[in-house]
Amino acid sequence: MGIKIGRLDFKAHGLLGTAGLLLLGAALCVKDDVARYLIMASIPVTTGLAYGSYALLGHAPEKTVIARGIVAPHREAYKRAIGVVLYVNVRLAWACDLLGARLYGVACALLAARLAPTKAFDNGNTFVFVVPIFCGVGLDAVRQLRCIAAQECAWNAEVATLRTVAAVQFVALLVSFAFTLGFRGYIRLARLYALSAGAVAGILGALAGGGLTGAVAVGMISAFLLDRFIQSRPPPDPKTLKTLTAVAKALEAEPAVRRNARSFAELGTEDAVTKVTPPVEPTVRPNPRSFGELGEAAVAPEKPNLLARARSWLAASVDEEELDGPEDRIAVDPTDDDVRKCLALVPEAFATHPSAEAWARQALIVQRGNVEYAAKKLTKLAAFRDRYGWAYRLDVDDRVAKALRSDMHWVLPGTDRRGRRVVVYNARALRASKDLEALQKSLCLLLERITRDEETVRRGVVVVADCSGYSLSMLRKLSVVDARRGSDMVGDFPCRLRMIYAVNLPTLLSPVASFIRACLSKRQKDRLRVNVSLSKLPDFDPLRLPPSLGGSLELDWAALAEVVVGGGVPE
Repeated sequence: MGIKIGRLDFKAHGLLGTAGLLLLGAALCVKDDVARYLIMASIPVTTGLAYGSYALLGHAPEKTVIARGIVAPHREAYKRAIGVVLYVNVRLAWACDLLGARLYGVACALLAARLAPTKAFDNGNTFVFVVPIFCGVGLDAVRQLRCIAAQECAWNAEVATLRTVAAVQFVALLVSFAFTLGFRGYIRLARLYALSAGAVAGILGALAGGGLTGAVAVGMISAFLLDRFIQSRPPPDPKTLKTLTAVAKALEAEPAVRRNARSFAELGTEDAVTKVTPPVEPTVRPNPRSFGELGEAAVAPEKPNLLARARSWLAASVDEEELDGPEDRIAVDPTDDDVRKCLALVPEAFATHPSAEAWARQALIVQRGNVEYAAKKLTKLAAFRDRYGWAYRLDVDDRVAKALRSDMHWVLPGTDRRGRRVVVYNARALRASKDLEALQKSLCLLLERITRDEETVRRGVVVVADCSGYSLSMLRKLSVVDARRGSDMVGDFPCRLRMIYAVNLPTLLSPVASFIRACLSKRQKDRLRVNVSLSKLPDFDPLRLPPSLGGSLELDWAALAEVVVGGGVPE
């Protein structure tokens, strides 16, 4: 029994899905009283649909290569969609007074935990779908547990209302049905993938307080950007995929060899698998700032590291081996001969600049006397400054002076208890700021000024990101160019970044920051602390922290900014 339309066969499962869409769609179009009954009727329908989907997972293709770096695992995605449908049904049942508080709290926690990302961090799909879905569900679950404890819930009354949650369920069913059409050839999967990602982003936009307008805007922009990304990075043809599979198998069989994975075109044919490049000891270890600069890959591991690519994305501007050493103070003392050798390896325009020797000595200390590493750091510094038209030693112009006075960046007086200078980033100042390049340039100027002191170079810098007052709407100010310029600026600057503290995070950003920290290596993770109280940490004296960071220091940044504008150093 069923209804057949073209290649679609609507049997019991298809009819349940259609009924669920009709009930929820009608609930979104009628008055609240009638909508409540329609939503209650949809709960058993969509629950049966979700559990019935497990038996049909084998009908979906296992995966589709959407773009280079993005593979859609359809069966896993359907399991995740089932989890979302069940979670939303629990929410709807609670809103309709069909569940007790204790059972509801346990169900929310278990279903949210089920959606937590635990694998495939080398696949862009995890960051396009899995992480955003978990962030949305996790945020709502935390709110629900708070609501149960407080016995009142402004979140459910004003943000995640009954109608909003019903709309989320409607979108989830619609996306699942759209992928069924995609598997039958009615919709191009790559385009559908981008639209579905936009739908998820739109839901997050609504939960962030953007309402219907914000949801539509965020969803459309996200879908457009992802669609353009997919078009710019089309998947390799089947022949190349076959070659890549053969190469991967050969490398697994001989883990001691070294592969050249610069581009798909250079992999050659399957016959090239036997022509393995012998291992070569590089004179300077490449800094994996971007995929384009990776060059020849290192020795293939015996087991694939699922977090390797995620770490390169999340910490692209930091070379892990150059992050830090165990000591609080670098004691190496570069000689004049080391400085000359270093400058002989950098571009001539930089080497002949009046500040070159000071830069070389600073880089040599940061790189613990390694001439080649120091030269590489300075070469990147020169390339960055040339690319954006910045001087090798920055001066204060009108734009930079205005940025210094904006309260975006502070340098706290004195040091922490380990003798490190503390730089503070105030996210709230971004609301009134429009010239992001000038703000980044002012930060770079501050770093130049405080690293005039060789002791600061040896002990490093601590960064505190005060996220109070930050909202997702501020992301509109940040372009891709701004993001890349900021990442390159920090990564190319010869200075030890000892610790990063992200404090006063809004509720929506806390799970995102915690997830990012979880994806980093242990070494990187040890240098990123999220939502901590600085005044309670042994490295900080509350008397040297401003009130915004939990201390009692009366900081007059306006006066310190004028010191910097006048050519001095904030002491």
